[in-house]
Parts: sequence; structure tokens; C-alpha cells
Amino acid sequence: MITGASNTGKTHIRECVNFALGSDSEPERIPEREGYNTVSLELLSGDDTFVISRTLEDPDDALVFSGTLEEVNAVDAEVIPVSIGNVDEVSESLSGWLLQKSGFDSQMRLIKNQSADSQRISFRTFAPLSLVDEVSMIAKKSPATPIGTANPNPLRSVFRISATGRGPYATDLAQIRKTNDQREMALQREAVISPMVSSLESELRDAPLGRETLASELEKIEVELAEISERVSKSGDRARALIDERNRLVTEADSHSRNVTDQSELIERFKLLSQHYDVDVRRLEFVAEGGHFFDQIAASHCPTCGQEIPDGSTCHPEVTDPVKVESAARKEIKKLLPRIEDLQKAIGEAESRREQSAKDQKRLANQIEELEREIQDVANPTAEEAKSRVEKITSRRRELEELSLKYRELDRYIELQTKAAAISRQPKAKYIRDKDEELLNAFAERVGSLLKDWQFPLKIGVRFEMQKDDILIDGVRRTTNGKGVRAVTHAAFTVGLMAHCLANETPHSGFVLLDTPLTPFRGMIETEEDPEMKRSVREACLRSLASRDDLGQSIVIENVNPPTGLDESAVIHEFVGAGGEGREGFYP
Repeated sequence: MITGASNTGKTHIRECVNFALGSDSEPERIPEREGYNTVSLELLSGDDTFVISRTLEDPDDALVFSGTLEEVNAVDAEVIPVSIGNVDEVSESLSGWLLQKSGFDSQMRLIKNQSADSQRISFRTFAPLSLVDEVSMIAKKSPATPIGTANPNPLRSVFRISATGRGPYATDLAQIRKTNDQREMALQREAVISPMVSSLESELRDAPLGRETLASELEKIEVELAEISERVSKSGDRARALIDERNRLVTEADSHSRNVTDQSELIERFKLLSQHYDVDVRRLEFVAEGGHFFDQIAASHCPTCGQEIPDGSTCHPEVTDPVKVESAARKEIKKLLPRIEDLQKAIGEAESRREQSAKDQKRLANQIEELEREIQDVANPTAEEAKSRVEKITSRRRELEELSLKYRELDRYIELQTKAAAISRQPKAKYIRDKDEELLNAFAERVGSLLKDWQFPLKIGVRFEMQKDDILIDGVRRTTNGKGVRAVTHAAFTVGLMAHCLANETPHSGFVLLDTPLTPFRGMIETEEDPEMKRSVREACLRSLASRDDLGQSIVIENVNPPTGLDESAVIHEFVGAGGEGREGFYP
């Protein structure tokens, strides 16, 4: 327990511990800090002792020494990069080292949203569950969703991993991403096919013949051609054979002609979509490449809040980081490139089919011309008359078959559209944790037992609220209570999680640091102080934390005086302030 007068550096201790454990924020530059450059923290991991040291001059690397503070030397220490952004694998960083010592698997992923987007696990994400500052202690938020965080889901994810020992790996999320990629591709197919369906439906709406009438007319033509063929057969087997072959080739040539037209229309639609993709890529490349140059433009006032910016300073760096802007743009470009490649491949295939059909059409036209000359040579007057009738009928049949082809194309496009819609209309695949409830309820029961041990006035008990990742106290959400109750119950949540993890052998650092968990507590009613309840809860809490081995190690920073005899079971540091008798503050 660390207690004593205000302005003696108690909260500064939490800042130093946080910095030693990899925080980007260095301890506050208070006057007493002048002349100090290194923060060293001794840790116990099983039977081993380690010392982590970070300097304020070179905060990007940490020194990890196997031994005690009295034995530490820089020569035998291992240099470890602090940030996971500076290494290929999380395990190579200080964060990975702390995760391993805390029992976490650095290959686990933290869920960012229900669509299974994820990020690498980091000890910094877990830290708010172990190091609780004074503001977070009374905040109206779950301890698993810290203040000042745009997306609380990664911390909620690491809380679930800690409480249950289960967490998703990249392989667990692969099928979800595959399903969502298929859904996205189906949406793209719909975007291409839907205009084609609409165009054909509009054209066929004004067609001279409906489907049934068209089929009947084609059947009549076939019967008439059969009759002509029969009459022509009387003029000689040779003439009949030539006409049959010519008719077959005409039909085949017409089919290739229609195919050339169809492929040309499809290529134009694909090229239009390709242009849209190209515009998107150029726009994203402009954002990615332009971020660096915008960063070079000096601004006198912040574009976000309008505040004047002194030379050499920055304001709202989180929205002006060109690296993050570039990274986001590059990721979007990376998503578009496979689609552009698939589209170019489809265009190439369509052009190949069109070219082949054109060649076949030309070849058939030459063959038909050759057959026409032969028919003229061998046919008798009866055959000449039949030829004239066949030409008229064939021309009519060509018109009807073109119309029939459009109906078949419409059916095919609708079938493709229906299949794509069946996939695209499916809800996005989500990652759902549906096996955590039993362990989380056990965790809540442990918190309730802890609160009773602290003489907190529970009437019904404590339950876990899955939706909020927080506890219900006597059926009421913890955050709806006054700040004093929120502080005490936040402490119980944090200590209870540590005890739960130790009992179930799930990942946890094995220690917590609580900044001012008891001072705000005045009783159960915010506006009315209950001195007896305040005294009993504070005293019972401190004695419980000091005496129970199953709770792990708790470091409590408080302004309240420790109860009599607490120093027999706990280490107490009291800062007396300037002029007092004893240690004045954190900095001697």
C-alpha cells in the first residue's frame, strides 16, 4: 500500500510502472523528476526474478535483466524493442515478453468487430485490466472498456481471453473472412448483371412475340422447312443434301454472329467497371502519396479545433498521421487489385471468345457461298423455287431465333443474379463467442464473494452481463451507481479477475495496481455519507487484499490511512510530504 499526503508522487508511481511495462506515455515531467532518466521495475515470474529498465532518452528499447535490482547490470541485460510495430513477431517485443510471462499466447488475435477483423495481441491492450488509474476507477464504463478508446472491442476481447483462457487464432477467422469475401464478390457480380437484366427485360417488354407464341412460330417454320426439303428431295439427293448443309451452316453462322454481339456488349460493360476500379485506385494512390506532402505544409492553426499551433508543435496528431493515412489507403488498394486482375482476365476471355466466333463466322460464310454456287449448278427449277422460299423462311427464322436467344439470355442472367443474390443477401459472417457464459458467471460469483469479504452491502449478489462485459450488482448495472460505489466495485472487478485467472490458470499478469479505489466511497447513497459503512468497507478491503494469498499481488495507491496492524501483513509506504518526519515522497 502506498499512502500519504497529496503531491508526494503516489500517482506518479503508476505512471512509472506503466512506462516500464511499455507505455508510449512517459511519466509526467514534475520538478522532482529532474535528474532521473531510467525507470526500473523488478518482477517475479514463478521462481525467476527479472528487472525491466527503460530510459527516457531511448524509450524505444527496454533492457531485461535476469536477476534482482541489486544485481542488475546493462552488460548482461537483453535489449528488447518495446513496440510490436518494430518487430515481425509479437514475441520479439517487450509486449510479447510480458504476454509470455503472463500466460498469453502471442499468436492469438484480438477481435476488432463482429465481422472478424482482428489485430495482434499486445500487453498494452491488456494493461488497463492490471493498471487502473484514478479516472478510470470512477468512470461510468466497464473495466473491460476503458475511457479514451475509440474501439473498446480489442480490450473486451483480451478480457475474454484472460477470463476464459480461450481466444481466436488467425485460422479461426479465415472461414469468416472467406465467407465475407464470397459475399463481396456476389455483390460485385450483382452490380454487373443487374443492368444487363434490366436492359433485356425492357427490350423484351416491347417484343412482337411472347415466349409461347415464339415457340409455336419456330415449330411451324421447322415443319415448313421439312416440307420444302421433302419436295426438293424429288429434284435429286445432291440438291437436298446441299440445301440441308447450307441451312445448317447458316444457322451456325448466325449463332456465331450473335455470340460476337453478346461478347462485345459484355466486354464494354466489363471495361466500364474496370474504369470505375481504376478511378478508385488512382484516388486511393493520391491519398496514399499525398499524405506525405500534406504533412510538410506548415499550419498556423489546427484544422480540427482551430487552436493556434506554435512552431514545432502539433495538435491532434491522431488525425494528421500520414503513415496511418497511407497504410489505410494501401490496404484498400490491396483489396481492389485482385478484383481488377479478375476483371482483366474476364475481359481477355470474352475478347478471345469474340475473336474465335468472328473467325468461325467468316469461315462459315465462305462455305455457305461455296454451297450456294453448287446449288445453282445442280438444282432444277423446282429447287430454285424452294431456294427462294427457304431464304425467306430462314430470314424469318433468324429473326425469331435472335428473339429466342434474348429470352434464353435473360433466363441465364436471372439465374446468375438469383445465385449471387442468395449469397449477397446473407448477413455478414460474424465472430461470436458463445461458450464463455459459464466461466464469466463463475468470475462474477468470485467478485460477489470478494465484495462480501470487503463487507460491501450486497443483498442479492453479483451476476455477469454478457452484453456489456460488466457486472450487475443486486440486479442493477454497476455503472449506474455513484462514483464511490463504482470505484470500489471496479476494484473488486479487477482484483476478482486476477483471482479468477489464478484459480483457473488462465492468462493474467498476476498483479494489479489500483489508484484511489477507496477514497471516493462514502456509502451506498452518493449524497449521504455513512461513516460506519465507509470505515468498515475500506478497512475490510485493505485487510482482505493484504491477507488472502489467492488474490495475487495488489498495489493500492490511496489517501486514506491504513487500518491498525495492516503493516503486519502488507508492505506500506507512507509519504509524509515536505517537512514531515519520514520519507517525503516518491523521489527522495
